[in-house]
Amino acid sequence: MKKFILLVGLLSASLVSHSQSITKTTSSGVSGTVCPGSTTWYEVSAPGGLTNCDIVWSATNGQVTPDANDQRKASVVWVDTPGASGTVTATFVNCNNEGNNGTTATKSELILSVKNQSWGSYGNSINIDYCTTENVYITVPRMFVQGTGGFGQPASQEVKYAWTLPPGWTTNGSLNTSANFITISPTKCAVPGIVKVEGVIIDRCGSAGLSAPATISLNGANPVVTMGPQVGYTGGSACNTTPVTFYATLNVALGCISSYNWTYPPSWTFVSQNNNSITLQPSGTQADANAIKATVNFGCGSSISSGSYIPPFAAPELSGPDLICTAGSFTINNTGVTPTWSTSYPNGLSITNSGVASRVGNFNGSVTVTAQFICSPNSVTVEKTIWVGKPEIEMISFSNSVDEGWYFCSSASGNTFVLDTKTPSANFQARMLNWPSLTVAYTSPINYYDSGAYEWNYVPIPNNGYYVFEMKGSNVCGPTDWIGFEVEYIDCSGFGEGLFSVYPNPVESSLTIEKVHQNDGKELSYENVKLHPKSITIELFDKDGNLVLSKLGDESLLPFQANTSDLQNGFYTLALTINGRKVFRRIRVAH
Repeated sequence: MKKFILLVGLLSASLVSHSQSITKTTSSGVSGTVCPGSTTWYEVSAPGGLTNCDIVWSATNGQVTPDANDQRKASVVWVDTPGASGTVTATFVNCNNEGNNGTTATKSELILSVKNQSWGSYGNSINIDYCTTENVYITVPRMFVQGTGGFGQPASQEVKYAWTLPPGWTTNGSLNTSANFITISPTKCAVPGIVKVEGVIIDRCGSAGLSAPATISLNGANPVVTMGPQVGYTGGSACNTTPVTFYATLNVALGCISSYNWTYPPSWTFVSQNNNSITLQPSGTQADANAIKATVNFGCGSSISSGSYIPPFAAPELSGPDLICTAGSFTINNTGVTPTWSTSYPNGLSITNSGVASRVGNFNGSVTVTAQFICSPNSVTVEKTIWVGKPEIEMISFSNSVDEGWYFCSSASGNTFVLDTKTPSANFQARMLNWPSLTVAYTSPINYYDSGAYEWNYVPIPNNGYYVFEMKGSNVCGPTDWIGFEVEYIDCSGFGEGLFSVYPNPVESSLTIEKVHQNDGKELSYENVKLHPKSITIELFDKDGNLVLSKLGDESLLPFQANTSDLQNGFYTLALTINGRKVFRRIRVAH
């Protein structure tokens, strides 16, 4: 133990006796003992015959702290050590009379401690019956504080006993007792568990440690319930209402089972119950795939539940082609009921009672195939959207999409066009029709309802002006016709003249459409058709593709004034058809 030396002044004495003693000034619960962990104060007597001395304090099995104001006093915190003694020593040093240096005073006391103290032999297990509610008596050896009760030692000191009970058990008395035995009883059925007891001396030394624990096992049945369906059951499917039997099983045989309770989804209907089994009828819908649970009740008062069993459910699936050119077959899986078949557009795709669908005429477009069947009292509908016929391709943007139209500037590369297709696995081609020095051609697959951006390069054009950008799509059903879009080439300093003039754009109440015959003095052709067509059709579509204006005539139809005063604000597509070939303009109505 490290010694502490405190020089706080000189002690003067002129007594003739050289004997001295140390007195404990902190009261003790047991004579001749000290408590570990707490502070105990001591004072040394003034010895005779020693003059002008300093005092050095030390302690074995303890931490000593001298009083800073009075070197005759010191405090000690004793170490929690079973059966050990603690000794405090005061040594006189630096005396004027050097012959008196080293005079000491000591005091030894027993440290009260049961920290980690072991027990004698005891029965560490008791067999119990799960179905009983009878009391259980437990006893352990008596435990005494080491160092007490012997010759010349403090009086024998017995510990107190701190008991800990497992869940499901109780006692009529206290869990902190002065007796080394306890009577416990189950709150319901006698469940297994561990009883623990520790020796404590908190009534004499509140901060003293606990003894080693004594543990007593309550050995008995630990019932666990599991549940599941009848052998061979793999789950439900649409419209399958065949009854299913479920079983609850205990891992041990017990004679005190009083009843079985079941919880199940409201979609299941009760059929019958026999002891640990229940028969239920499913509804044949997805709602059947919810938790079923069993609870076992015992006569001694306890109840235990199984985990949740969720019956598998195979939802109905509609299988068939994603694209039909002429005909295709559809089937419904995971149901034993024959469905009623229909399509969203019978004039484009018809379907028989057996699920064979046929394209009607030359229809091209999206159609939803529906299978409906009755699972009394519920109706189940399964749908699949497919494409019929040739693809539909739409221009979303061309280089610079602005309210005034589509145009591209005189740069060597970097222009893009964005297409949208509404058919699976479609290819497309694109070209600049009346620009002989430029051929833009792409053949590339794009997915169902997908869009793709494509960059193209070109050589400079001799003249600014309007040109026709054409594209067409194809799939396994065949190619579409070429569709033309009017685009403008500029040198970034202004707009040239085009095939058609459409103004104003944005428009408020009246849109003018005029024919332009020349570009830099030269007459242009639309795929070798002079701009003096025999027939012209003017159509205006809203953003949802609804036709809001239509006008058919010959070349005398132009110029044409379109009334837009009744249209809602927004973007529209103007389609100009020349002898069956189309060009488009984007129009914005803004009142």
